[in-house]
Amino acid sequence: MTDNHYLVPGLQALDKDLEFGILAREHEDAEDGFVDAKERLLDVNNWSRYGNLPEFVFSLKDHHGKQLSRHARKGDAIGISMQGQGSAAWQVIDAIEYDDYPDLDMETFAIRLHGCNEPEKGNMPSNSLIVWRRGKRLSATCHVRHGHEEECDVLLQMLSPDQWNSLLKGLVG
Repeated sequence: MTDNHYLVPGLQALDKDLEFGILAREHEDAEDGFVDAKERLLDVNNWSRYGNLPEFVFSLKDHHGKQLSRHARKGDAIGISMQGQGSAAWQVIDAIEYDDYPDLDMETFAIRLHGCNEPEKGNMPSNSLIVWRRGKRLSATCHVRHGHEEECDVLLQMLSPDQWNSLLKGLVG
């Protein structure tokens, strides 16, 4: 597979949308890679391992703040903190969406999030983490909708653009 790094202008908190993509040798490799990328995207508790970010802790909690040891689901909260620090920035999962576009030879898998200060609170606008495949191209994207106030994007501001790129690269393998 060939690595390609894409930066798309417009992300307010990071000053750009971030995207990382690879080009598979064979169509079947891209399809298999997409299945693996979906699994990694849902496996929030291991994001620091996938992104080679040992200084950060990503955690998945339910709406009561209880730590979860399973794949992400709608209504769960994703937290990020620095290793050794107790407080975390949180985003709640609004939706987990899969779309298939056979005419375009494309499929997408997205987690839509909104910010909050605690896993059981919050009602701010949504951001998205997306993995997608089109033909032999496999990519991961971090997207923040425009016009958000800064406190909405605390989770996204916890990592530098280079660290987000490392996580996106880890999601697509």
